[in-house]
Amino acid sequence: MHKFYTVVIFIFLSINSFAQQIPTNGLIAWYPFCGNSNDMSGNGHNLINSNAVLATDRFGNLNNAYQFNGTNSILYMNSMFNLPGDFTYSCWAQADTDLNAMIIYLGYSGSNGYGIIESDAPVYSIGHNFTVLFGNVNHMATYTIAKHQWHHAVIRQTGSFMDFYLDTVHIGTITAAFQAPCCEFTVGADTFKTGHVFMGRIDDIAVYNRSLSLSEITELFVAGNNCTLSVNEIPSNLEDFKIYPNPNNGLFCIEANLNGNEAVKVKIINPLGQIIFKQDFISNTSLFKQYIQLPAISSGLYFVSVETSQSKIVKPVSIKL
Repeated sequence: MHKFYTVVIFIFLSINSFAQQIPTNGLIAWYPFCGNSNDMSGNGHNLINSNAVLATDRFGNLNNAYQFNGTNSILYMNSMFNLPGDFTYSCWAQADTDLNAMIIYLGYSGSNGYGIIESDAPVYSIGHNFTVLFGNVNHMATYTIAKHQWHHAVIRQTGSFMDFYLDTVHIGTITAAFQAPCCEFTVGADTFKTGHVFMGRIDDIAVYNRSLSLSEITELFVAGNNCTLSVNEIPSNLEDFKIYPNPNNGLFCIEANLNGNEAVKVKIINPLGQIIFKQDFISNTSLFKQYIQLPAISSGLYFVSVETSQSKIVKPVSIKL
């Protein structure tokens, strides 16, 4: 079983929240639930709300997530996304009780489609696992979650393979084929309001018409409380950004090819999305190379953000003592 660590690092006297922007390339629908259920990607895939109530999100912001009552709450769209090839679905969810319930689903769970649900083995039994469901096929890649805590879930289709990630950890790869979805995209309940209603909160749903990289999935995980997107996505000059060794014991090197004479901002982020280290550097050559030493650190998964005037990128780093 994967372990999710609570980490404490005494580097700064204060801890600030980190407001990372989500990836926008290939984004076809985005629901930050900032006071409504509208699609903020600009593509017009707004959701219809039936009995879901605005609630506090994982950052403590009022009216920035939706609460589902386990009985008759649902957000839905009377159509489907046109995703003929690769795709990625991302969402945040907090389960309040054991259920057999939908979190997000494209299609009808009894006969077709796919999505992320809360269930137990076998499928359609009550539990508190987050799992991938292929309607009329099976459920796959199950992981037991902690109730009353927020978790980030991602399904990613790449060719004939679907991967399931939970809190940036790869839970499993699915090779079975799903039945082509029909009818609706739903949040918090099954298609046509036929039940399997979630009890808890759901937030920050994003849908992409491509397969996101692990680095981009990490960006979604550490993204802050954004209600609008950047007007233009800045081309990245950090695609070759390296962290080595990785894993490491708290001493590691970050390296990237830059344009020279650039300001470089480095941040270390914990699993809660909080900045626990930051420092600015000046790169006087085309090769930026900087060693980072983290004192008094616990083992766990951290995230390294490197930002220049042209771009920003986030990658995971594993600390093993």
